[in-house]
Amino acid sequence: MQDRVKEIKHFVECHCSNTNNESDARIVINISNGDQYAAPSSLQSIVDSLIGSDFRLFIVDPDTSSWAETKSPRIMKAPTQIFCTNTHRTITACFLLHSSRLSSGGGAVRSHLSNVEELVRRGGFVHTLVASKNLIEADLADALISAGSSFSYVGDLPWWYGTDTIINAYSPAVTEEIKGIDPDIVISQVGVLPQAALSSAVAGKPHVWYIREFGDLDYGWSLPAEPHMLGRIFSELSSICIANSSAIREYFFEESISNVVTVNPWFVTPQQTSIRSADTAASSKTFTFGVVGFIHAGKGQRDVVSAIAEARNLGYSFRVLFFGDCLESEFMYLKSLMHALGIETQIQWMGSDKDVSRIYASIDAVVVSSRNEAYGRVPMEAASFSVPIIYTMAGGLLDFMEHYVNGLGYYPGDIETLAKNMIQIYQSDDLRAALTERAKDLICPNALEKKKNQFISALNRSRTEYFPTPAQVLVKIICNSPANLSVTALPAPYQAPRTFYLRCRILIKNLFYRFKQKIRLFWR
Repeated sequence: MQDRVKEIKHFVECHCSNTNNESDARIVINISNGDQYAAPSSLQSIVDSLIGSDFRLFIVDPDTSSWAETKSPRIMKAPTQIFCTNTHRTITACFLLHSSRLSSGGGAVRSHLSNVEELVRRGGFVHTLVASKNLIEADLADALISAGSSFSYVGDLPWWYGTDTIINAYSPAVTEEIKGIDPDIVISQVGVLPQAALSSAVAGKPHVWYIREFGDLDYGWSLPAEPHMLGRIFSELSSICIANSSAIREYFFEESISNVVTVNPWFVTPQQTSIRSADTAASSKTFTFGVVGFIHAGKGQRDVVSAIAEARNLGYSFRVLFFGDCLESEFMYLKSLMHALGIETQIQWMGSDKDVSRIYASIDAVVVSSRNEAYGRVPMEAASFSVPIIYTMAGGLLDFMEHYVNGLGYYPGDIETLAKNMIQIYQSDDLRAALTERAKDLICPNALEKKKNQFISALNRSRTEYFPTPAQVLVKIICNSPANLSVTALPAPYQAPRTFYLRCRILIKNLFYRFKQKIRLFWR
């Protein structure tokens, strides 16, 4: 038995200590029925030996990706597998996801899946809390399990901005889930849900807030505070804040805030598996532009419709396919605009399509028309399928798009330039080839690996530099006193998302004032 323990220990040390070998980040020890029941003490001897050698042990159900860190595997049923990882490299993370649907969850859901895959690839373990009662889209469930994340439901969580309803932001259910999972860090995937930030403060866990949308500029939501004040709240309730673009960093966070890093999301390159679908094959001789994303006034589809009419006036007849879910009011507006311009036959509504390869197989070029895009995944997708890009020179797109280098740019609302860009893309085969070739730099392995390393570095920093902020201490005090959270007794003007912000702002300012006073007294 001692020889077997030494053999397993040596094998794990040789593989887990190699920080450059990502594929061996997890070492599996198979435990058979005989080992488990005939000699349970032998299994504990292996566990004790490995834990004493600076390793962490996890038991994982491969069917659901559920996991639990263990120091006593005797309670588990055999046969099973024990995953052994290096303590210094392993990150256990609990994410809060705002959507239970893959199709309408937007870039945040797709980025979450990429984050999960990367953490698991590096030996980490991930659990996703889904803001839903008990329903989750089958495709999202399959995608989470495939990526390596277990998941559970925490009920329909109210957003703290974008609505006029009364919000009791704190969720005891989220806190209990976090305490039960006991992760190294807690991560909020979007800015609209504050529950993970509050619950991580109560549970005493480092919190990372991933800010990936403007909210007001791109979706028309009302923020609970002006942007820089909201950025301070994000910062004070987190060990680290991650902005997904320079535009988001500048919009929310003042330069003096030190716990903010900018990490552009990376893109998992899909494979080309589709050809032009039946509904586009009939028009394959007509140059087709695609617009991919949620149909909303802030996404600029109106500019595309007007540009198609402008191009027609110049003698060019193009076709446009709109992919994505639609805001009903915007859909009706666009239909009336198309009717007024007389171009109904040139535009087709495709709805939401989960098959990315089918989308890009159906178009000859893509227009990223958002007036304020926080980052923009569509150019990455288009680059992977060698589809030329026309884009707005605004927001997070400026982090990586260059006019006449990897795409053709125009300023939001400049219909004339957009129409001219469309005509140029159509007329020149050489221009399309040059733009798509340079756009491949966006998805080259070195560029993607750099983004991944920045993300993992930010998570590690949240662990190593964790120390509760005054705001987090305050939140813990308030949230442990449920009676203090009720806002139903407040006058009507205060029964809104701003309530939590107003309370925190007053209390945080008082705490900062007292802290500064103590520092001054100390130095005297």
